[in-house]
Amino acid sequence: MMVRSQNDLYMVVPNYGAEINGWDDNTIDSLAIGSLTRGELQRSAMNICEFIMHAHVFSRKHEIIETVATFEANSSLSTEQSHSLSDPQVKPSAAGSTFIKVDQAGQYRIIVNIMSPEPELAQSACNVTLNDQLITIQMNRTEGKWIRQKLVKIELEAGFHQLKLDFVKPGLQIDWIEFKQV
Repeated sequence: MMVRSQNDLYMVVPNYGAEINGWDDNTIDSLAIGSLTRGELQRSAMNICEFIMHAHVFSRKHEIIETVATFEANSSLSTEQSHSLSDPQVKPSAAGSTFIKVDQAGQYRIIVNIMSPEPELAQSACNVTLNDQLITIQMNRTEGKWIRQKLVKIELEAGFHQLKLDFVKPGLQIDWIEFKQV
């Protein structure tokens, strides 16, 4: 309905969200059943492009610089009860530590499955630490729906790592954290 009414502002998705359909909208389903046409999507894309091309920001140089933090393995960690990243989805402990085993060093994209029952304008935050280095998940407006959110890219050394959650602002629930090798 938003596309048909040319309410293009609501087509905004969270950082890294387009690839994984971050808001879990019904665009693909609507195309499949014919309640939305490619022409309507093209018109919305034209509206957005037209706006951007006339905004001052369009004349600035555009560079995508993604900082990739490096996490060294911790040789003092125990190998018992660790989760191997051969299964990339880790179910973190809400209290305490979760231990992960990285068999293959390299860059990994972090994707989370999260939910907050809070209303649209409420925000929740959870600090996620890996070997005592910080990664932050901040989100809002899931209104009780589980969503996937694509986060940062990190470099992991082979070995064992300690994952901890610190719920700074209550309301956020984390079902799983995926470490997708890139």
